[in-house]
Amino acid sequence: MLQRHVGKYQHAVSVRPQQVVGNLTVEVSISERTGIDYVHVLPLRTSRLLTNTLRGDAEVPPSTRVEKGSHCAWVVFTPTPKEQAAFSSSGVLGDFVVQYDVAMPDVAGDVQIYDGYFVHYFAPRGLPPVQKNVVFVIDISGSMHGTKMKQTKKAMHIILSDLHPDDCFNIVTFSDAVHVWKAGRSIPATAHNVRSAKDYVHRMEADG
Repeated sequence: MLQRHVGKYQHAVSVRPQQVVGNLTVEVSISERTGIDYVHVLPLRTSRLLTNTLRGDAEVPPSTRVEKGSHCAWVVFTPTPKEQAAFSSSGVLGDFVVQYDVAMPDVAGDVQIYDGYFVHYFAPRGLPPVQKNVVFVIDISGSMHGTKMKQTKKAMHIILSDLHPDDCFNIVTFSDAVHVWKAGRSIPATAHNVRSAKDYVHRMEADG
C-alpha cells in the first residue's frame, strides 16, 4: 500500500537493465475508488538524495505516454534504443517515478476496509504553509569526496529552491571542524539569501 507524503502518492520503478535493450517497456496502472485528481511523471531519478518536486522546466522521460480517466490512469514508458543510449552507454539507469493524488472532495477523506481492518485517510485542504526554521547539517569530510558530494550539492540546490520567503534557514558543515555559514542566527529565505546559499554550497569541497 502506497503512503501519501506531502500531498501526493508516489510509485517508483527501478529501471537499470545495465545495457541498451531492443524492447524496453515500463507500465504503471493506477486505480482509485475515490477518483484521480492528477498524474505527473518526474524526470528519471538517479539519486535517492534528490527531492521529488515536479518543476515547470522538468523534462518528462522521452517516449512517455499518460492516459488518465476519472478513476483510472495508465502510464507507459517505452524508450527507443537511441533514447536509452542518450542516458548513458549502459542505457537507462534510474527510477521511473509516477506521482499522483486522489480526488477528495469532502473533508471526511477516505476509508479503506480489508480483511477486518480499516484505514482512514484524511488530508485537510487549503491550509497555509507552515513557517519553517531549517538548519542543514552537511558532512564535508573526505568520505564525501566524489559522487556523494555531487549528489549532495544537487539535492541542496533543489531543496533551497523549495524554501518559502517566510522560512528561515542556515547551513552547518562539518569534517574535522564545524563551520556555521551564518554564525549565530538563521536568515530569511529571500531570493538573495537563497542565491548566496547556493553559491556557498557550490563552493563546498570534501576534505578533512
